[in-house]
Amino acid sequence: MLRVSLLVLAALCTLAPAQPGRKATRIGSAEDYPVLGPSTDAGSVFAPLNPGVDQVHELHFYPSYDNAGLVVPGKFFLVAGVTRTGQGAPSVLMGLVDTTAAAWTFTEQNFISAVNTTGYTSPSMSADLLVFAVDDGASVKWSVRPDRSSQFLPLVDTGVATAMEPILFERDGIEFMSFINTPNFKVIDCSIIDRTRYPLGPRINTNFETLVPPPFLDCHSPAFLRDGGGNARAIAHSTDMGGPGSGKRARPWYNAIVRGTTQNLENSQQFHPGPNDDTDMSQPGVIGGTTYYAQRPPAGIWGTPKKIRILASSGGVVPQTGGTFHLSLWAPYHEAAGWAVAIMIGEPGMDVTIPGWAGKWALDLGKPFFVLPPKLWGPYDTSKDYLVPAPAAMPGTPLWTQTLAFDATGAFGFQWALGNTGPLTWE
Repeated sequence: MLRVSLLVLAALCTLAPAQPGRKATRIGSAEDYPVLGPSTDAGSVFAPLNPGVDQVHELHFYPSYDNAGLVVPGKFFLVAGVTRTGQGAPSVLMGLVDTTAAAWTFTEQNFISAVNTTGYTSPSMSADLLVFAVDDGASVKWSVRPDRSSQFLPLVDTGVATAMEPILFERDGIEFMSFINTPNFKVIDCSIIDRTRYPLGPRINTNFETLVPPPFLDCHSPAFLRDGGGNARAIAHSTDMGGPGSGKRARPWYNAIVRGTTQNLENSQQFHPGPNDDTDMSQPGVIGGTTYYAQRPPAGIWGTPKKIRILASSGGVVPQTGGTFHLSLWAPYHEAAGWAVAIMIGEPGMDVTIPGWAGKWALDLGKPFFVLPPKLWGPYDTSKDYLVPAPAAMPGTPLWTQTLAFDATGAFGFQWALGNTGPLTWE
């Protein structure tokens, strides 16, 4: 089946510049999620802390490792930006979250004393949990530690100024750091960082890639959707929209990334979770296809985070010289156990609504397309990944990927669902 499908794909030929795509499909309603809320929320993982956490305004999740260096399913290293009782400035809190428990548990919590000072926000970690980055509202600072059981050293300046909300991430063995330089995302290749030179500072080049937002909008609050190997392959972020009162509100957007930086990024598609007021939804933490957005109502106090489930897949880069290309797929974390999920590949088409289905068909039904072999979504899965043999490159025809899922339980009011599109780009 796969061989026949690839022959069809080879006959379709190669990709022209990517066209605007279709947005991710929300699964179920957007919900308040008190588990990651302020210590005043019933059941909050932060409630046992002393002093208590008044507000939680930034959330990031990273894989947890055992002593052998293997990823532990269902457990994640949480890095949170919080405002603590008795302190006016944000602090950074780290700990291990166990999602396999009926009520999530939070252990090994540790406030980082080196960053518990006025003005530091937006904490981020490297994939190996040994590098820590934060901003002071104007520039990016960072720190390192020799191993995961050690404390971080005092912060030093990265030399990246006029930057906020740094996010460290990896793609195929190369380290990157994204940050906001309003109104744009920028991504810098950090592969030449020399950690052994600390505290003299990192060696970071200045070869930026930029994601420019749609007109009159500002991008911010990035978080990456990762594949099974920890590689960043798609991005969730917020974009300031017009609204009553303050004049702006942050709303979630999702994009299908195809390279290690923001090159060849599918056009942003706004995602409407509600409510229709000044509520700001930003600074998200991502586990698989479920995103936990910090939520700040019009009063300006960070409240209970919002939980949004999505169905989505990435685009891919197809090598003209042969080999394979990588596609990834995300479905709602944990709650979607038992789904069959797959990725379709075909030519772009008009939106087609199918009665009883979630999402819209976006491939051209009049042209050949194929479906990669379905995979079963199980408990604590965060992604499904495909390595697809590359067909011969023949110029002229754009190709899209699109997510396809089947839920036999119908728990969300439907059985079939279609997710976003992602472009295939030929090297």
